[in-house]
Amino acid sequence: MCGICGIYNSQIKHIPRTDIMNMCDTMRHRGPDEFGYWSDDGIVLGHRRLSIIDLKTGQQPMRNEDGTIALVVNGEIYNYRELQELLIKKGHRFNSISDSEVIIHLYEEYGHACLSHVRGMFAFALWDNKKKELFCARDRMGQKPFFYACIQKKGNVEFVFASELEALCRSSYQLKEINERALYYYLTYGYVPHPFSIYKNVAKLAPAHYAIISDTGVITKRYWSAEDSTITIPRDEGKTCRVLHELVREATQLRMISDVPLGAFLSGGLDSSIVVGLMASLSAKPVKTFSIGFEDSRYNEIGYARMVAQKHRTEHTEFLVTPAMTDILPGLVKKIGEPFADSSCIPTYYVAQKTREQVTVALNGDGADESFAGYERYYAVKLSELFAGMVNRLPQGVWEKVCGLVPGRDDQRTFSFRLRRFLDGLGLPIAERYKRWMGSVTDYDAERLLGEPFRTIWDNERQADVVTALFAMAGTTDLVNTLLSVDRGSYLPGDLLVKMDSATMTHSLEARSPFLDHRVVEFAAKLNSAMKLRGKTGKYILRHAFRKYIPREVLCRKKMGFGVPVADWLRNELHDMFYDRVFSATSFTTQFFKKTYVREMMDMHCKRQWNYDRSLWAIFMLEMWYAHCYRGSN
Repeated sequence: MCGICGIYNSQIKHIPRTDIMNMCDTMRHRGPDEFGYWSDDGIVLGHRRLSIIDLKTGQQPMRNEDGTIALVVNGEIYNYRELQELLIKKGHRFNSISDSEVIIHLYEEYGHACLSHVRGMFAFALWDNKKKELFCARDRMGQKPFFYACIQKKGNVEFVFASELEALCRSSYQLKEINERALYYYLTYGYVPHPFSIYKNVAKLAPAHYAIISDTGVITKRYWSAEDSTITIPRDEGKTCRVLHELVREATQLRMISDVPLGAFLSGGLDSSIVVGLMASLSAKPVKTFSIGFEDSRYNEIGYARMVAQKHRTEHTEFLVTPAMTDILPGLVKKIGEPFADSSCIPTYYVAQKTREQVTVALNGDGADESFAGYERYYAVKLSELFAGMVNRLPQGVWEKVCGLVPGRDDQRTFSFRLRRFLDGLGLPIAERYKRWMGSVTDYDAERLLGEPFRTIWDNERQADVVTALFAMAGTTDLVNTLLSVDRGSYLPGDLLVKMDSATMTHSLEARSPFLDHRVVEFAAKLNSAMKLRGKTGKYILRHAFRKYIPREVLCRKKMGFGVPVADWLRNELHDMFYDRVFSATSFTTQFFKKTYVREMMDMHCKRQWNYDRSLWAIFMLEMWYAHCYRGSN
C-alpha cells in the first residue's frame, strides 16, 4: 500500500524534480517507510512506500532487466506467487520477491492484457520506453484511487497523476477550478462519482479501466465487467453454498499473506464476522480483531462483535470513543480532497487509528452488501414495484397528501423516517426512486436552496446524470440485480471505498477486502436475485454458506450499519460551528445557496419539525472542504 505520482510531457525532456517531491511529501502518510524517484526523457515517477511484502528489496520505482520499463504501484497483487512461478517458467528473471514486480513481467509477456491475470487492489503507472508510452490502470472494483489531469495545447501532451487529489494539486499545474457539475453529484449523492472530480480539469480513472498516454493524447478502455463473466452457477443450492464458501475462503487466505502484523476490523455485523471466522480457521494463532463503539447505544455494536470474538477465540480489542469532530474533520477532509458527506468516515477513521497501534494490515467485510443485497433498499425496490402503479393512477396531489400524514421529523434509524423516505419515492421511475433514497439534497429542496446560475447547472446535469445512466447499462430486467450493479458502479467505488482508503491510509494502515475479490463478485453477479434477497432477508446465500462461523444472535439480527448521530450533533455539538462556517461572509454557501433557506432548514431541524440531517451535513462538509482544501486553511 503506497502513494504514487508522476508527470509525462511529450515535448519537454527534463522535468524538474520539485513537483514530484512536493506531491510525494503530501502523501507521506500513505507510505512512511520509503521515498522513491525516477526520471527519464519526458517522464518522472514518484513513490511513497508502506512496506507490507518483501520489506528489503521491494523499493519503487521498479525497473525491468534492460531498463526499458519503469513502474510505480499502489496496492497489493494477491496472486503474485502463482504469477511469479508462471513467469519464471517462461524465462523471466526477478530482482525481488515483491508482489509489485510481477506487473512488469506480465506486461512484457502479455502487454495491456496483463490485467486479466492479476487478482488484487491496485493503481499503477508503467512507462514503456520503447513505445514512449505510459500505461496506467486501476483495479476492477476501484479500491485504489487514481486522479489525473491531461493538458493538451499546441501539439504538446502533459499528463500528471497521483493517488490523492491534494497531492495532484501540490504540483505546479493550476488545477483548482471548481467543477460546478460535480457539485450537482455531491449534493445529490453525497460524493463525486467517476469520472468527475471537484475540479474541472481533474478526472478519476474509472474502476476496471486502463489509460494509455502518449504524444497523441489519452485513450481509456474498460478491461473487465462482472456481468460479462462466463462463470457457471450450480443449480443445487447446497452446491452453490459450497462453491461460494470456497471462493470467499480462498480470497481471505490470499489476503492474509503479509510480512507485517495483520488483523481484522470486527463490527459485529454479518460480513466482518464471516471474514474473521474464515481467518480463524486459516490461522494457527489467534486472530487480532478490533471493534469500536460509541456511548450512544443506537450506534454501538460492540456487544455483537464480542460474541464473534469469543466464538473464534480472537485476540480482541475494543475501543469506546467520544468523537472529537473539530479535531479530526479538517485532516480527514484534506486526505479525501473533495467534498464527501458520508458521516461513517468518522468511526472508520477512529477504528483505523486504534487498529494501526497494533497491526499494519486489517481485513474487512466491505463489498458483501453490494454483491449479495445487504441493504434495506433492495427489499424496498421490490416492495415499491407493488405500489408504484397504484400511486400513478391517483389524482394529482392526492399522494402528496398521503405522504404528509407520515412525519419526517424523526432521525434516520426510526421506522417513521424510513417509511416517509420510502413513500416519497413511490410513483417515480426506478432511477429517480434510487436517487431519492440515496440522496442528500432532493430536487424539491434544490429548487428552494440553489441560486442562479447553479440552478440551471443542476437542471442540465440532472438530465445527464451518470449514476442514472447505469440503470440502462445494467443489462438485466431483474430490479434487485439492477440495483446491485448500479451500486457496484457508483456508490461502492465513489463512497465506501473512498472512505475506507482515506481513513486507513491516513494512519498508514492497509485495508483488505475478501468480498471484493473479482471472482467472488463475478459469482455473485450471476446469481439469481432470489439467492441474495429471500423475502425481507438480505444476503440469504451468505447466511447459509457461512452460518457455522456466526453466532445466532448476529446471524438473525437486523443490519445496523456503521453510523454516527449526525442529526443530534447538528443540534448540539456542531450547532455553533455550523453557523460560524456556513453563514460567514466568506463561506462557499454565499456563492451557490440561498442562505435564508439554509437557515430555515437548520431551524426546522433543531426544533425537530423536520429531519434535514443529510442535507445539512452535506452543506457543512462542503464548507469544511472549501476551507481546508480549496482555500487551504489549516
